[in-house]
Amino acid sequence: MLLFEKIPKLKGVVPHMDLMIAPTPVLKLDKLGEMLGVPHLYCKEDGLSGKVYGGNKVRKLEFLLAEALGKGAKRVLTFGAVGSNHAFATAVYAREVSLNTTALLTPQPRTKSCHDNLLCHTVLGTDLHYVTPENFREVKSKLMEAYKEEEGIYPYLIPPGGTSELGVLGLINGALELDAQIKEGVLPPPDVIYMAGGTFGSVAGVAIGLKIAKQNTLVRAIRVTDPKIWGEDRFHLLMNKTVDFLKKKGDFHLEDHSNPHVQVVNDYFGGGYAVETEELSEVMRLVKETEGLKLEVVYTAKPMAALVADAKKGLLKNKNVLFWKTNNSLDMTHMIERGNLEALPTNLIGYAKY
Repeated sequence: MLLFEKIPKLKGVVPHMDLMIAPTPVLKLDKLGEMLGVPHLYCKEDGLSGKVYGGNKVRKLEFLLAEALGKGAKRVLTFGAVGSNHAFATAVYAREVSLNTTALLTPQPRTKSCHDNLLCHTVLGTDLHYVTPENFREVKSKLMEAYKEEEGIYPYLIPPGGTSELGVLGLINGALELDAQIKEGVLPPPDVIYMAGGTFGSVAGVAIGLKIAKQNTLVRAIRVTDPKIWGEDRFHLLMNKTVDFLKKKGDFHLEDHSNPHVQVVNDYFGGGYAVETEELSEVMRLVKETEGLKLEVVYTAKPMAALVADAKKGLLKNKNVLFWKTNNSLDMTHMIERGNLEALPTNLIGYAKY
């Protein structure tokens, strides 16, 4: 792992297990680039990060699930919206390493991801619970105690999006992976990277990794979550805590981490989390028709919409541009078709009727 090569003292100190296929490919988007007047347009295709299910979450789970196993856990408990890709990825890879999964899911607009992921959860045997902001803490507390009594140990908690100092290491490694691909001549050094900012763990990891690699790249983090819940203050706190983690665990000092070369862009939050707009639908259609890449409305369509808009304004002229695609690219039809609507909790069935 490149992270351990760069910071050797982390190896054996932080838990890690191999789950993903690395490096993920870099694609040159010639047709889309020509259409937008951006001839040097590339895509970091993290959708091909795993054999079972892809996406950026696999990078975080390599560390989080390793820690869960190291602590003797029998189950992981995580959180997300009803259609959460993170909750699904967690269930997929926890099962791969013989851990059970419980997911507490909060309300969101009904999307295809809700339908697909919920049906897949029934195949995986995920213990699903529909919660609201009002009863979340109570449900979580009761479940923790119930599992402790039943399984003899508390579940290992994985935060929303897998975003913690430990999870962020996976995206630091992703940025170092990109740096290696630049050095190999796969792509030129990007002037700007477009990626989604949800819980901002991926953004923090890529920004820190680029700093470590001494790549002077701007990360345009396109907000997809409510700023009242995941504000910029939480992002900067996460950055600082991760840098402190590297210093403590790896005896690694990052110069000038106060300037992470990140712009948080709020202009594309639109109607809210997972709300599909005509603009997003058009962007998804455009990318599918020109490059065969499938985006989704919650995360990846919004940073691509920002990229397209900036290109049309002439802001990307003569720039090397990278789109970091974070959603799964593998066909999950085989699992969706095996799903059982009636196996879902009653209050989640409506979300699965898409």
